[in-house]
Amino acid sequence: MTKPEGKYIYCIIKENAGKRLGSIGIDNREVSFLYYKDISAVVSSTPIINFGRLDKKELIKPITAHQKVNEEM
Repeated sequence: MTKPEGKYIYCIIKENAGKRLGSIGIDNREVSFLYYKDISAVVSSTPIINFGRLDKKELIKPITAHQKVNEEM
């Protein structure tokens, strides 16, 4: 049985044109943009995780991916 997936939101930007960031998201997931008028949510698919229950060592990868995506913006 596959685990349910959700969307992880990295940031909201003022952007309405297509951009590609590739597979730099959490767990090397493809990062995409959800557009609405002149703003976009920068997102990737991710397994549903309760980040509040992760210990510090388990948080390193998601935090690093989050930072990397935001640096690209």
